[in-house]
Amino acid sequence: KELFKDSVRKNKWRLLLGLSAFGLLFVVFYFTHLEVSPVTGRSKLLLVGKEHFRLLSDLEYEVWMEEFKNDLLPERDPRYLTVKEMVYHLTQCNRDVPGISETNWVVHVVDSPAVNAFVLPNGQVFIFTGLLNSVTDVHQLSFLLGHEIAHAVLGHAAEKASLVHLLDFLGMIFLTMIRAICPRD
Repeated sequence: KELFKDSVRKNKWRLLLGLSAFGLLFVVFYFTHLEVSPVTGRSKLLLVGKEHFRLLSDLEYEVWMEEFKNDLLPERDPRYLTVKEMVYHLTQCNRDVPGISETNWVVHVVDSPAVNAFVLPNGQVFIFTGLLNSVTDVHQLSFLLGHEIAHAVLGHAAEKASLVHLLDFLGMIFLTMIRAICPRD
């Protein structure tokens, strides 16, 4: 402890300069990676490029399709047709919203008791029959599907992935600093 305290006293200006430089770089990095949402006007941190995130979405889609391959309803099923019609109606009524008309929306209805639905950033809509059984009318269904489509259009998944990436990076820097201060512990 005494060696550490003595080292900090001797190098306090170097430490202060290093921390200040790191802080300045962090602020510049943060503000150069902000993007304004064309729909809401809200600034959000995006570290993952749109094309890179599109590739990640395609990989995630393949994983989900492999998991649900035996549980997907056929395209002639009335429940599938209802969801497809609702997604078509929502996307046509909102085609003036940036991101809606540029996306190819594809519906997948999974025969499962799970009360869930999600939309991947690449426009793949997954809804479970458990959720279809729990709604009482098409208005509730349209509300739920609109909510999930909004997540995809607003890029919430990319924003969340960027935040996790940033926290991982900051954690790595913090652990490196601890290792530099206490190399034997």
